[in-house]
Amino acid sequence: MKCKPIPSIGNILRVHMRNSLVLITAVLSMVSILGGCATTKSRIKEHALEFNSYPAEVQAQIQSGRIDKGFTEDMVYMARGKPDEKSTSTRDGKPTTIWKYLRPNSTPPIGVGGGNLSTPY
Repeated sequence: MKCKPIPSIGNILRVHMRNSLVLITAVLSMVSILGGCATTKSRIKEHALEFNSYPAEVQAQIQSGRIDKGFTEDMVYMARGKPDEKSTSTRDGKPTTIWKYLRPNSTPPIGVGGGNLSTPY
């Protein structure tokens, strides 16, 4: 009868560490993917006092992810989240901030002028 060689502690630790590294990498990837995906519901919860002060029609728009002319930055953030790109320009002599959403089903860029948001069209 031939005996199998007993694996050394070093070999056992290397295999264990390699498997642990794969698991840690997978977990960190999932955390970064899921952690970066705040939902409309979670953004509303962040701004609950402000959200509850809005008329029912505005609340419904935000909850469905729709934005409208005259929305504040906070309203747009609650409805759509953080923009993919943010730039500044001048519109009618006023500084304007443009929020761009590059994801599928996104709305047109939104401009912030004088504290309120409006579409640049």
